[in-house]
Amino acid sequence: MKKLFIGVFFSTLFLFSTFIFTNEAAAAPNPVDQEIIDAYNALDSSDAEANLESAEFSTLAKSINSHTYGDYFTTSRWITRDGMVSLHMLARPLLYETNGNVRMAHANRAFSLLKNRHSSDSRWKNTTSMSVQFHCHVLGAAAVKTQWNIEPSRTTTSLTTTIRHGCNPPN
Repeated sequence: MKKLFIGVFFSTLFLFSTFIFTNEAAAAPNPVDQEIIDAYNALDSSDAEANLESAEFSTLAKSINSHTYGDYFTTSRWITRDGMVSLHMLARPLLYETNGNVRMAHANRAFSLLKNRHSSDSRWKNTTSMSVQFHCHVLGAAAVKTQWNIEPSRTTTSLTTTIRHGCNPPN
């Protein structure tokens, strides 16, 4: 089962690793939103096909950003398991029944909402590592389970390492 889990991740790793932001203090749009904005801005307005694609990008960005916390999670709460503080969440299908870039756009939006809800708690630490753990779950753990735990005590920020350890990287 672990080999299958790892295989699913490595097949998508190259495509999605750029969506994991590494500067937790940045106030810039998340990578998916920025990709949509950049694609929209780069289009030649005289190209009818490009104009259609820009409308689709714009619609997708507006659609993704209209989703709320409740669209992505049934619940999320702080727990302690095996002596480790963890943010436990129960994901809704929107996070794992979409595919490709749409899934990662939803993942970025969902993590942003999760962060907004919980980051004021003193247990919230290592945002980048928590983001990597979260995206790891979205990419592959969802195929196996929808109850996810991300631990602020983990410091690994490598998606590859996180995937290799089934979303529970060593410190």
